[in-house]
Amino acid sequence: MEENITAEVQAAAQKNYDPYWVLKDFFEFFSLNGAREELHRWLEAAFKAEHGWKQYSSPGNLLFFYDRLLLLIDAAYDLSSVKSEKQEEGTDSIVMPKPAGQGKIQLPKILPCLLQKEEWSNPYLVLTAFFEFYDLDNWNTSLHQLLHAGLANESFVNMTEPEMLLPVCMHLQKLLDATYLIFLLECDSQKEGEDDGENGDEESAEEKLNKRFSKMPRLMDGAIEEPYKCVANAFITFSLDDICDVLKQWLMIAMRNELSAYDKASDRTDLMDFCDALQELIEALQVINEKDKPPGSNDWKDRLPQDLREAAKKFDQPELLTEEQTENPMMVLKEFFEMFTMDYVRVELWDLLDSAISYEEEGKRYVAGHNLLLTHDCLLCLVQAAYSINNIENNASDNK
Repeated sequence: MEENITAEVQAAAQKNYDPYWVLKDFFEFFSLNGAREELHRWLEAAFKAEHGWKQYSSPGNLLFFYDRLLLLIDAAYDLSSVKSEKQEEGTDSIVMPKPAGQGKIQLPKILPCLLQKEEWSNPYLVLTAFFEFYDLDNWNTSLHQLLHAGLANESFVNMTEPEMLLPVCMHLQKLLDATYLIFLLECDSQKEGEDDGENGDEESAEEKLNKRFSKMPRLMDGAIEEPYKCVANAFITFSLDDICDVLKQWLMIAMRNELSAYDKASDRTDLMDFCDALQELIEALQVINEKDKPPGSNDWKDRLPQDLREAAKKFDQPELLTEEQTENPMMVLKEFFEMFTMDYVRVELWDLLDSAISYEEEGKRYVAGHNLLLTHDCLLCLVQAAYSINNIENNASDNK
């Protein structure tokens, strides 16, 4: 490594190797309940002999969760090793939960429900038991078998000893609960240190009001100021395959819905052309996003077995882009905004959403409603981010 490496790079390297940061990163992306559900769906798919993960979501989402869980297990291994060394030295650094009214720790609504009393007091016991059952290499092998079983028409039951099936599932579920508790305790410990510092004055009424009336960040929030980051977050929320599948589904519904805004033939023709252009735009953004990723961000794919690497290459590939457009995705953005204004895009996406919400078949809603608004926000955010990126590139060209 060069001697003149910047402090930022050093800090980033240290951050990447901090096991507590891995826990923080995992549980800021997945809630405990969300991680439990994802693991439950994965195990359910892996135990079936056919129709595994495909019935739940895109294979890319399972690969993403698999990669995150591998990192979590690596971090748990580091934490269990450090804890064992400190116990041998006769020291204990665990931040214990405080009784009600004796501290600032606020227990969450969703609690680690599989932990026993002594594991609540010392969640590192779960990590010790986890790696006493299997070592790190065996856990990596088991996760690979579960991944293969989830994606292929083969059951995990045929890959391991019958007496190991239930313990593997239980240890994985308890690992989520224990690492979540460690994550909470670590964060609360840091917050207490900040509150007890020199600047730990009482919050003002305005600060309390701002904290009360606040919302979680939305995909659209950074579409103008940080369009590249916004695109990356959108493709974390939905894979390219998922977005394109939803777009095609919405187009089909709009054509069949007699109560939609597309009752004229000319409107339906315009909509079909718009959806084709929008899919090309989204595919171009995927190409830009892949090129914009930092070095090493896809290294986890290289660690997959050969058969899974080949299977992963088939996911999230551009379908409509020509070879020239794939080499130069900015030309797709330029052509799109020469054809459509942002006002037109907003109205068209709203009409598409209205068609998807209102359409019923045999008295039943055709599309589940819980993801409709999130999908609409994702589509609108991608277009807004593309608009910002296109303007940035145009301004850069003008200044040359």
